Parts: sequence; C-alpha cells; structure tokens
Amino acid sequence: MVRWILGAMVAFHFVAGWARADDAPPRFERDILPIFKQHCLKCHGSTQRKGGLSLRSIASLLEGGDSGPAVVKGKVDESLIVEQVESGAMPPGKAPKLSAVDVSTVKAWIAAGVPADQETTTEPVGEDEAIHWAFQPPKRPEIPRIDEPARMRNAVDTFLLARLKAAGLSFAPEADRRTLIRRATFDLWGLPPSWHEVEAFANDNAPDAYE
Repeated sequence: MVRWILGAMVAFHFVAGWARADDAPPRFERDILPIFKQHCLKCHGSTQRKGGLSLRSIASLLEGGDSGPAVVKGKVDESLIVEQVESGAMPPGKAPKLSAVDVSTVKAWIAAGVPADQETTTEPVGEDEAIHWAFQPPKRPEIPRIDEPARMRNAVDTFLLARLKAAGLSFAPEADRRTLIRRATFDLWGLPPSWHEVEAFANDNAPDAYE
C-alpha cells in the first residue's frame, strides 16, 4: 500500500510539474519523439537497433530490446530508459546528454501513461527509413544495352533480357503464329481459340495483327 502511494505521488509530481508549463501531459509525437530524434535514433531507430531496441514508436518502446521493455506505463521508477538517461549511460560516450528538462519531460510522459498524439502506434517515417527504396521518388532508369535489338519489342524486354543474360540464360524461342494465338487467347479468356480464329490470325499479315 505504501509503495502504491509513493508511486502515485511520484506520478503526480511529474505530471503536475509539466502542467505548470502546459495544460496537457507530454505527448509522444509532439514532445518525446523530438528528444529521441536529437539524442537516440542514430543508434535506436528502425534500421539501426542497438541492443534490439527501437525508440521510433510507443509500441517499440513497450516491446523493448534485449534488456526488456524500455518504458512501463505509469511507472517511472520501473522504466529502464529513465535509469539510462539519468545515470548518463545513454547516450553513450561523449554524445550530448539529455537536459534536465528533457529528462523531466520523459518522466512526466511515462507517469501520464505514455500518451500518444493519435491513437495509432505505427512507426512514423524518419530520416533512417528514407534510404529505403519505397520512399524514393521514381526515376526513369537507364535502359541496358543489348546486342540483340531485333528481339526487343519494348523497353521492358530489354531489362528482362539483361537479367537473363547475367544469369547465363536468354529468352525462349519465339512462338509460331498458331502457338501465339492460343497463348494469347488462353491468357485473355481462359479458353482456346476457335479453328476459324487460329486460321484468321495465322494468315493475317498486317503489322498490327497481334494487337
């Protein structure tokens, strides 16, 4: 009972201290994430997770790393991240430490139950994710040079043949017209062409017959 009262007093102290500067308790995206970006995400982001720990989201903080959860909702004295920043162990080495105000903000946030700006706890996109291809603006690639231009129907064929040749392979032999019309019809309709359709295509010498 005494421990519960002391814990409640600690939580009230941090939240009340924060309330003097702001009517609402700290929020993750608004108040906590900027602190982590400045001091922590180089080693504990999404692509770099030292000790298996990412500080990119509330979910990853609650999940923690090799040493267990980084924060425990409402329990400042049981949150490993508080112990690490207060002792000066993190950030390590000569890296700038969190200021007293930053540490107080993190404590107030934990004491308030680690509230988020939004209900979602998905990881926001940051600088460390920006190198991933999915976040790059599309660019027109340079078309590979192929020594068999007669076999190319479009630029996609060029890329395909370049990769095949790199693996010591090539395109299959070009299909005859009767085989081609059967393949196209099966692909489009799921049914074989009629005899009349096969003969009409086989004898059509127009340059756009296949189209």
